Amino acid sequence: MRRISKRTVGIYTALLFFSLLYVLLVPQPTTDELLIAPRWSRDVASFDVTKISRNEEQVMAFRLANHFGYVTPEGIITHVEPVPFHVSYSESRFANYSQGSSGITIRDIYGDPLQNITQRGYPRLKDERIVMLAANGDTISEWDSSGKLKWRREHHAIISDAALRGNHTLIGLLDGRAILINEDGSLNFEYQDTHPEQQMVIGVALSNDRRFSALASGVNPTYLVVLENRIASTQEVARLILPHRIHHLQPLHFLSDNNSLLFERGGSLYYFDTENITLNELQRNVRLLHISHSNCCAAFISSSSTLEQHSGIILQLLHLRLGPMFQVQLPASHQPQPYFIAISDGPPLAILIGFEQSLNYIEGVWE
Repeated sequence: MRRISKRTVGIYTALLFFSLLYVLLVPQPTTDELLIAPRWSRDVASFDVTKISRNEEQVMAFRLANHFGYVTPEGIITHVEPVPFHVSYSESRFANYSQGSSGITIRDIYGDPLQNITQRGYPRLKDERIVMLAANGDTISEWDSSGKLKWRREHHAIISDAALRGNHTLIGLLDGRAILINEDGSLNFEYQDTHPEQQMVIGVALSNDRRFSALASGVNPTYLVVLENRIASTQEVARLILPHRIHHLQPLHFLSDNNSLLFERGGSLYYFDTENITLNELQRNVRLLHISHSNCCAAFISSSSTLEQHSGIILQLLHLRLGPMFQVQLPASHQPQPYFIAISDGPPLAILIGFEQSLNYIEGVWE
């Protein structure tokens, strides 16, 4: 019989206890009530994947501490393996690669090889797309499902970040440019930040409908720049200053409603409404640890600690129309990358929560 650690039991019990309190005590809109319940908990490190079915159609990817894999809503782990350096993944494929590797192997949810990419660099996977950032930092390329090159672009400046949405790719460069690339590798638009102290783009995000682009531009100070991508031109619609001293840079996240941009600013968690050009504060004194979003909701794990220590770990669910739905405190950990979260609309609404070596799955039903 497989043993379950005390921490695994603790987080599972906490979620069960919280779900009961939530249903009994938390007032919700009468037409949009969310009933949640824990379903299962799994220990990733000791789980045996040698006897699994190979006919699973629905899976959720997870990256937990030094392990990566896929799990079904029923708790069947289709694949798990250690991650020595880094992994890039989508819901159907992944690439587990080492620093400076000469090529990349794309694998399916069972760990079987799909394609070999003969490009030295770092992969970005989104749905069925495979994009490579070259090891020299100034070249980006896309490859098809057979491992053949579709297009390649060299920019004579270091690429700092890339965001993939649909068939488009938004990149930021350290010379202050942001470039949106079409499906065939051609230029959609190029934006140059003209402010003299901001000749450096260090982060980018692209909304799902590609109407809005967001840039983290400049260093000390750093600005959040929001662009509206119109047919004939690209227009700057907002510019917000970020803290002068940045100890870390968290990615920018466009949520699935295409209008809400979630980011961390000066120890507070904000979302920016691109339709009304308003900035809304969600929580103060936090550090964003992990985030996942679906068409209806965003789930994120944050810490109210200092940058050096993890304490006061909070899991929150934000409905994009109704606002905050619930929050629960998770156990603290000093392990590297101990937390993970993924959300799926379903139905039912599914939330996969990772803590150290355990996966925990809860479901929610709207009533």
